[in-house]
Amino acid sequence: MNFYGLETPRRRFVCDWQHNTMWYLERLKYDLFINTIRIPFSYDYVWQSDFKDLDKMVNDCSNMGLRVIFDFHRVFESHQSPAPDAEINLNQFMETWYKVLARYENQTSAFGVGIFNEIQANNAFEYTNTIHALIISNIEKRFPHRFYYFAGCPNWGGNCERMDLTKMPTWNRTYIEVHKYIFSGDSNEKDWDISMPDKIPAAHYFVGEFGWKQGVSNERDWGERFIAYLKHRGLYNACAWTIAHSGDTEGWWKDDCETFQWDKAALLNSLWFGSMKRVRELGTSNMTLNNATLHNFNSHGRLRAYDQNLWGHNLTR
Repeated sequence: MNFYGLETPRRRFVCDWQHNTMWYLERLKYDLFINTIRIPFSYDYVWQSDFKDLDKMVNDCSNMGLRVIFDFHRVFESHQSPAPDAEINLNQFMETWYKVLARYENQTSAFGVGIFNEIQANNAFEYTNTIHALIISNIEKRFPHRFYYFAGCPNWGGNCERMDLTKMPTWNRTYIEVHKYIFSGDSNEKDWDISMPDKIPAAHYFVGEFGWKQGVSNERDWGERFIAYLKHRGLYNACAWTIAHSGDTEGWWKDDCETFQWDKAALLNSLWFGSMKRVRELGTSNMTLNNATLHNFNSHGRLRAYDQNLWGHNLTR
C-alpha cells in the first residue's frame, strides 16, 4: 500500500490529523493483509526535514514485520519531476539516495529502492534503461547485496514495452515497476499486453501504483477488469494507491480517514486471496471466540495473516 504525504509541501503523512500512523499500519496488516508499505519522499524532504515522521514509520514497520519500499517520488515537493536528472544533477540525485539508505540500512523493514517514481517521456526506453542501470550500480557499490530495486517505466510509469535490465548482476533483486490507472490511456487487456509484455517474467513485475474510485461505476468496472487481468497474468507484486485523500483514486479510507471501504478492500484482496467476505466477518465481528479459535487472532480480534500462512509467495502486497 502507498502511504503518501512526505513528498508534499506539508511533509507529514496523510491522515495523521485523525490517527497516528501506527493505527493505519495495524489495520493495513490485520484487516487488509498488506505486507509492504511504499513511502514516497522528495529531494526537498531529505535535505530540509528532521526525518522524525519517516524514522517513526520505518521503525514501526520493522516492529510489525512490514516491508518498506522508499519511493523517490518527486525532486521538488511542489510538482512531479520529469526524470531523475531533469531538475537536479545525477550526483545530487545519488547523494539523496545515499543519505536515505545509510540512515535505514540497519532497519529490518528497509527493503526496496523505488529508483524514481515516473519518467514522464513517452518511449524513452534507451534513457530509462541506461539511467536505471547506472543508479542501481552506484547504490549496489555502497550497499552490496542489501536492497531490492524497483525500476519504473517511461510514459509516466505506464509503458514497459522495451524495458530490459536482465543483464544486470542485480537482476535477481530487480523488478520492473509499472503504474496503471483508468486515465493512463490504455484501459483494456490488449493494451495491457503491449505495455506489460510477457518477455519480462511475471515475478519480476511490480505494479507500484494502481487504484480506482469505488463509487464511480466505470472506474469500479476498470478495477474489476484490472484485478482479473493481474490474476490471469500472475502479476501479484503490487502496492495500491493510496490510504486516503487522492483526487485520482480516493482511498481505502474515505476522506474522514476513519471510514474503511470494505467493498473496495474486498476487490483488492481478491488479487491474492479470492473473496474477502469470510475474512471480513472474522476480523470485525463481535462474536465470542472459544479457546480453539482464539489463538488465531491478535489483540484486536483480527485474523493473524502471518500465522495462517495467507501470504503466499508474492513479494509485495
